[in-house]
Amino acid sequence: MRRLLNQAAHAAVKTKGSIFEFVYRRLVVRLGHAQAIGAIAHRLCRLVWKILHDGITYEERGPAVTRACAQRRAAKMIRELRGLGYRVERNPSLEQPSVIGRDFRPWFEELKKNAEQVGCRPPLLLA
Repeated sequence: MRRLLNQAAHAAVKTKGSIFEFVYRRLVVRLGHAQAIGAIAHRLCRLVWKILHDGITYEERGPAVTRACAQRRAAKMIRELRGLGYRVERNPSLEQPSVIGRDFRPWFEELKKNAEQVGCRPPLLLA
């Protein structure tokens, strides 16, 4: 049973955007690979028991899925921009904040061009 759960834990950790991937990344720093996989396997074991015993349906709750997490992240980014002196207002039609006061595009294009010249990966603009 342990080997089966470890195999399932390895597969769950490799699934992009799953809660198990994020828990593994958090644990592997402290525990190492083997113990982190063991912790994920234990979490899977408890999850399987809960599903079979209580008859509940499993619903993925990873950060890639939850909308509330994205809203909290946007609010945090807006607070940080306001702390740096920018005036930020939400655009409800786009559901994305827009920055007023500075235009980052010329600076970003220059940064992108310099990164390509050096041979680095260019940064991503989240706009």
